Amino acid sequence: MTSNGMSVPVGIKSKIKAKTVALFQNSNPESAVSVWTVPENGIVDYNLKIKLKTIENEASVVTLVVEGEDGEFYVTHTSVMVLGESCEG
Repeated sequence: MTSNGMSVPVGIKSKIKAKTVALFQNSNPESAVSVWTVPENGIVDYNLKIKLKTIENEASVVTLVVEGEDGEFYVTHTSVMVLGESCEG
């Protein structure tokens, strides 16, 4: 739970040998937050802050998709409840 939708901390860490990492959210008009190309033998350990619009009495869903070097896709998600005033824009 976070009280400020303008600055929601997100940590991404994976031991999967990845080719790409993509971050999505469902509360803003543009669902894609970022896509990273991971260099060969790169370490997936990212920290960033994203903006999430407040949805009254609803949690936002943040989804991470990792494309492994093996060609498989791995997906996980988490819910984030943003409290306080709405963040538009």
